Amino acid sequence: MILVGLTGGIGAGKSTLHPWVAALGWEVLDADRLAREVVEPGQVAFGEVVEHFGPQILGSDGGLDRAKLAAQVFADPEQRRVLEKIVHRQIHLKKQAYLKEMYDRNPQAKVVYLVPLLFERNLESQFQATVLIELDPEEQLRRLVQQRGMEPEDAKRRMSAQMPLAEKLKRADFVVNNNGPLEKTQAEVEVLFTRLAQLPQLDLQQVLDPHEPQ
Repeated sequence: MILVGLTGGIGAGKSTLHPWVAALGWEVLDADRLAREVVEPGQVAFGEVVEHFGPQILGSDGGLDRAKLAAQVFADPEQRRVLEKIVHRQIHLKKQAYLKEMYDRNPQAKVVYLVPLLFERNLESQFQATVLIELDPEEQLRRLVQQRGMEPEDAKRRMSAQMPLAEKLKRADFVVNNNGPLEKTQAEVEVLFTRLAQLPQLDLQQVLDPHEPQ
């Protein structure tokens, strides 16, 4: 198996790249999707989140009201750390299970793991290579406001909660620039992931990370 980590700030375009790398034969594992799965009603993290933050973060359907929870944790760094500690262990366990399933199905699988906080959580050692989607902060803010409908101050808070782009650029093995036309970005992605497909194959024990997040 080949395992590559893909990251970028909020709104940088990780989901945009998803179908492009999939078309090149890569399997895509999305940490955001895993994060949603682990806080579904009945899951361990769901109970722990409700116990800590209270029933006011529930919606009318009995599930988490993500907007209420986000407003609470992004206004308070300590509460955000509590939430991350709760969900990250469960995400880790689910990621391990998915990787094993992928390996059992195809030991030569090429997998890209989309993880927003790759550098913030020092996860580089889990991957053969890391890829950063570069988007200038001014353009990032514009897209969050215009395309996602976020309030400017909320968007700025979300952005400031993540590592600055300049620091991520120093730490990434490869960078895809997403400031220009999509066609240019797609061409960069196709060249890069064709190159990454030549990385050495790993066995299952090399793929699975034995260290649980703290």
